[in-house]
Amino acid sequence: MGQKDVSELIELPPEFDEFFSQKLGNTMLIKGKPGTGKTSLALSILKKVCKKGNGIYLSTRVDSMILYKLFPWIKGTIMDDFIVDAVQPKLSAMRRETRDVAEIVREIEYSDKPTFIRQLYNLTYKLKDPFLVIDSWDAIELFSKSKYGEGLTEEMIEFARKTDVKIIFVTEYYEQRRLDYLTDAVINMEKEVLDGKTIRILQIEKMRGVEISRD
Repeated sequence: MGQKDVSELIELPPEFDEFFSQKLGNTMLIKGKPGTGKTSLALSILKKVCKKGNGIYLSTRVDSMILYKLFPWIKGTIMDDFIVDAVQPKLSAMRRETRDVAEIVREIEYSDKPTFIRQLYNLTYKLKDPFLVIDSWDAIELFSKSKYGEGLTEEMIEFARKTDVKIIFVTEYYEQRRLDYLTDAVINMEKEVLDGKTIRILQIEKMRGVEISRD
C-alpha cells in the first residue's frame, strides 16, 4: 500500500475491508511512535467494519469518559460495557478503594496468562464476529514477561484463531519484533511536519490473503 495522509477519523484503504471480511479470526498489529494516529486508526477500523455492539476496546490507559471525549465519533460504535480497563491486580484494588461502585470502570486483571485469556474469552464468546482492540499491548506484554516469562503473545494469536476473534494490537514500538512475524497484518504509522502542519502516514507492511495496492 502506498503512503496515505490520515486524519483523526481515518478513511480506510479498501484492503482493510477485504482483510477483515475473512471468516476466520485474524490479527493485526498497528505500530508507531506516540502521536502518529495508532489509536485513531484502531477505532476507525471498529467504526467502519465492526458490527454495532461487537467491538471491545481494551485499554491500559483511558476509560470510557476520556475515550468518548477524545474520539466523540466512536460513541455508539463501542458500547460503554465494552470499553474495558486492563489493570494490574494491585492497581485494581487501589482503584476500588478510592471510587464509588457506580464509578468503577469495567476491568479485567492481567494477573497471569490463563486468567487473562479466560477473561478475554468471557468478554467475546457471546458476540458474533467480535473485534478486540488492545491498546497498548506493550504494557500487558511487559508485565506478563516480568512475572511469567514469554508466551502470552503466542497464546493470544492462538486464541484469535481458535475463537474467530479479530484482534488488533496497538504498540508504541516501530522497529521489527516477534509480533510483526506472528500477526496476519502489520500497519506502520508515521508522521511528518510540512509547513507547520502534521501529516500522519499509514503504511501497510503486510496483509495476509490480500493483494496490497502500491499506488
